[in-house]
Amino acid sequence: MSSSGYQLLTSTRFDPALKQWPWNNLHGKPCPVFLIEYHRDRLKSASEIHQWPLAHAAIDQVDLAQMCLRQIDIYGGSKDSPHRLRITVTNDGEITIVASPLPSCFDEDPMLPLVTARNSKYFPHTRPVQILIDTQATETSLFTRTKTTFRSTYDNAKGRNENALKDISHDAVSDVLLFNTENQIMETTIYNVAFYRNSRWITPSTSSGCLPGVLRRWLLEKGKIFQDEGRTLTRVSIKVGEYVLLFNGVQGCRVGVIKG
Repeated sequence: MSSSGYQLLTSTRFDPALKQWPWNNLHGKPCPVFLIEYHRDRLKSASEIHQWPLAHAAIDQVDLAQMCLRQIDIYGGSKDSPHRLRITVTNDGEITIVASPLPSCFDEDPMLPLVTARNSKYFPHTRPVQILIDTQATETSLFTRTKTTFRSTYDNAKGRNENALKDISHDAVSDVLLFNTENQIMETTIYNVAFYRNSRWITPSTSSGCLPGVLRRWLLEKGKIFQDEGRTLTRVSIKVGEYVLLFNGVQGCRVGVIKG
């Protein structure tokens, strides 16, 4: 643990299947690490926000993609198998990458739910993630706006919804949707979110205090989703049974459904 008591954090994915989709490239070439330059930018931005100059310099000086690939070799995993890569940076610039195996490679483009999530009849491979709305508001802070190893905000949200999460079928994936003290929707504990409004996907604005995730940034830049500039995504605007787009830098896009 760093002397500050926490570390900057980002999690990405090594997956040979990623090399087949041209949107995931590095310097114009196919890359098996998911949006690695966006993860690098996230860490650099967080180091500036946290005022950690040594961390910023360290991130700036390394080839993060090569570090990730070397870690797969160190772990002893096969370059044909997918891995989750957890990257941390201390305030004095120590970068650590830990690889852990994932069950399977992507078997389809992880951006596909952008199209299919609007159609509740299209769920051929997996059930939607069951999303519960939190029972109380979340105070926004530096630790909701940047990703770090200090995760108490998200742990607390899951803790206070523990019984409701247990009531969901044991074979279903579930998560909790957070909202701030002004009742603005933020994100879930592990995904950024978007809701289909007026024929397009709308994601909470950073003014909500949400984490500006790496895939969120990519989707915004590509015009796939749009920020909620009008602050229309509030707790009362979310309806039980509606489908929601979920996304993060390890799983890509997924479909969720709001539970009662």
